[in-house]
Amino acid sequence: MNVLRLQRLEHGMSQLRLSIKSGVWQSRISAFENELFSPSAKEKRRLAKALGVAEDAIFPLGEPAKK
Repeated sequence: MNVLRLQRLEHGMSQLRLSIKSGVWQSRISAFENELFSPSAKEKRRLAKALGVAEDAIFPLGEPAKK
């Protein structure tokens, strides 16, 4: 399972709640979780902050970029 999804579920958040808290559109969170493409650096920061974790906890360094 996708690390972003695991972290979101561990924090008891729906995609909608994470979207509201992070300012990242829910459709983009869904696309990230389904590994359709990778978030921008700004989106990574926002999502990590909203979840209260380090960026590399949900987006490991060296992870190949998706389009």
